[in-house]
Amino acid sequence: AGTLRARKQPDAWHVDAERFLPWARANAPGLVRVREEPDKAALKRTAEVAFPESHNGTVVTPAGEEIPGVTVTPGVIAYHVEVTK
Repeated sequence: AGTLRARKQPDAWHVDAERFLPWARANAPGLVRVREEPDKAALKRTAEVAFPESHNGTVVTPAGEEIPGVTVTPGVIAYHVEVTK
């Protein structure tokens, strides 16, 4: 004895971003999400660590202005041993 239950699963939406985004930008910009995030690669190319010898990690612009919210932690030395047979 038992009970059989059926439940409709949610519809699956498939969005082809290459086709959808140009249309949405022109006709319905509210359907496009824009994510703002730091460009770390650009930051590394333009900024510099102010006092690398003291390891306090302060990052500055080329003009010497401290950049808020950015610090650098020195990398540690990693060792790897490979055993050969």
